[in-house]
Amino acid sequence: MGNKISKKMTNSTNVMCVFSVIALFFGAVGAAFDPLATLIHNAVFKHDVDYMFLYDYDSTVRKITWYFTLYGSSVFMAVMSLVVMILLFKNKGKKNLSSSTASLIIFPTLGSMLLPIFGMIDELSSSISKIKSSDTDQTVFIKVCQLLAYCIPLISGFFLLLTGLLLALRLSGESYSVAVERVEKVAPANEFIPQQMQNQPIQNQFAQPDMNSFRQPEPAAPVAPVLQPTAPDSEPAVKMCPHCGAQLKSATAKFCSTCGQQV
Repeated sequence: MGNKISKKMTNSTNVMCVFSVIALFFGAVGAAFDPLATLIHNAVFKHDVDYMFLYDYDSTVRKITWYFTLYGSSVFMAVMSLVVMILLFKNKGKKNLSSSTASLIIFPTLGSMLLPIFGMIDELSSSISKIKSSDTDQTVFIKVCQLLAYCIPLISGFFLLLTGLLLALRLSGESYSVAVERVEKVAPANEFIPQQMQNQPIQNQFAQPDMNSFRQPEPAAPVAPVLQPTAPDSEPAVKMCPHCGAQLKSATAKFCSTCGQQV
């Protein structure tokens, strides 16, 4: 168990879902802009063309490369908008969206908008001058389509940015937060095995321990003290007369009965 951190979570709103749908629409239109512009051009003007801006390259690789050069931003916006739309509709009633979700919407969108912005700035000066000096509607239509090829992904990115910013603003004012556990690194399992068990075979390490070794020894029965019998008082040794050597009648005699001397 690790420390718990507080993390703000929120749900999506109807406005976010609508913005994601609009962004998906413009992203899809930008990804399919060349065939759409070709159909409109051939329907209005008598001069039919196979491609609007892809040109008739002999190599398929060059054609695909040129397509992603012109419409790569639109393809990215379409895919990004689809993912965001599914995420928002899925979490419409659930508080599962965090600040990381808003960051994943805002920053990639800003990065993908740089190429259309530079392309539109580069194309804008030349297209406006040619539109003013041109006498044919076909030339005006082609130049407007060139500008739209860069403007459409910018419109899609604009609505994606609004979606991410609304999510970030909603999180900043949201009072709801959830506690998320921060899991700490767990030591390897073998560190908890004593050294004497690590040296044993695996089958012995996980064998059932002998439960008798965990039982407390039963208390020993009290031993009654053994009383040593007291020896009876021995009779005092018989004394001998120091004068004549005769045996006295008793140990307490004070005079010898033989010689009459005091003992």
